[in-house]
Amino acid sequence: MCFPASAIFAQILSVSPSQLNFTYQFGAANMPSPQTLAVTSTDPANDPVAFSAQVGSGCFNATTGLSFVFIDVPPPFGIATPTSLRLAVGGTPAQVAVAVKPVSPVAAPLLPGVYSCSLAFAAFTPNPNNIPVVNVTLTVTPAPWQCSAPVTAVSSGSFNSPVAPLSLISLMAEKIATKTTVVSDGYPAVLPTFLGGVSAMVTDGSGNAIPLPLIAVTPGQVNAILPPGSASGDLVLTNGVATFCGSIQVTPVSPSLFTVDQSGDGLPAAQVVITHADGSQTFPPVAQYSSTPVSNGKTMSNWVPVPIDLGSSTDVAVLELFGTGIRGVNAYLGQNGFKTLNDVVTVGSGWTVLYAGSQSRAQGTGEIGSFYGLDQVNVVLPHSLAGSGLVSLAVKAVSYCASCGSTPWQVATSNTVQIDIQ
Repeated sequence: MCFPASAIFAQILSVSPSQLNFTYQFGAANMPSPQTLAVTSTDPANDPVAFSAQVGSGCFNATTGLSFVFIDVPPPFGIATPTSLRLAVGGTPAQVAVAVKPVSPVAAPLLPGVYSCSLAFAAFTPNPNNIPVVNVTLTVTPAPWQCSAPVTAVSSGSFNSPVAPLSLISLMAEKIATKTTVVSDGYPAVLPTFLGGVSAMVTDGSGNAIPLPLIAVTPGQVNAILPPGSASGDLVLTNGVATFCGSIQVTPVSPSLFTVDQSGDGLPAAQVVITHADGSQTFPPVAQYSSTPVSNGKTMSNWVPVPIDLGSSTDVAVLELFGTGIRGVNAYLGQNGFKTLNDVVTVGSGWTVLYAGSQSRAQGTGEIGSFYGLDQVNVVLPHSLAGSGLVSLAVKAVSYCASCGSTPWQVATSNTVQIDIQ
């Protein structure tokens, strides 16, 4: 391609308008109409000026929630080939059509929200002081959902509601998918909001729409992480064929314990660590598998308790409980007299606080860094419990309560689990 002699000089471009705004209703068949940019040059010889454009770097940032670039500019100018050229002839504008594509054949559609991107223009002979930028905003509005089936949101540990931000939650419905799909990359990879053809979204009372990061999709259940900042509101799950609607109840803290049979009842998904006087440790199990189902108090289960030997008087036995929805208590330390971990978390039975204060202590609580949404509470078991047999346990945690008046605190209690102490 030959360019005029004036092309060896740095040309100046101007682009109008500098802002394009598009609106699209989620799920609609019709895409927003393209809009036109006018590109002119101030080349002194009024010669044609070649120029190109490139999509802004922020459009590729995974934290913006974009799974693809939504700006679409037809060739030969197109974003797919950022070095493509067009000519602006002096005061005669070059017309550039800009469209948006909120739906992609290879990724999840953009969920309701506001998305921003940009186009940066440059002449064939670059002028570093002249890089016009056009900002492009796409607002995706919620669809008037036509729900075909209900969906229920519960904690993945207890299968109860409410749930807490940054916890593992399960969305329960029938015929969500025809097969099981699990994320291929483990922690700490960014979780997808579109998995196995399924996406889910929570819209709170203020109209904020938050897509849910998904971990696994099965025919009857979707496991996800509830993002930080989530609040109670409407829940919508879609698989491209059917739309499942429900509500989700959210509180800052909602303790939930995992169980070995994944029912939310019976024996905990836990382990015991016995530390001996010489510093060595043993790890007795709390449950073992049985080929003959037995009752766990509510349902039949193939898991039976293993009696825990607390050891000698110099041994220290620590029960490590695994759950979700608990880590939020750490935000309350130092507030309203909550100074220590035992002020915000207790583990007890019946409800007598057997495992806090002077008789025992919560040794630690918080997130487990190698698993999404998983929390852990370490509890020292006192020797006074030796010979107790089957003991029911639950975790109580302090949670903020906006409607509780002058004392904006309430206590949230987990599901009950059982251990056998020899």
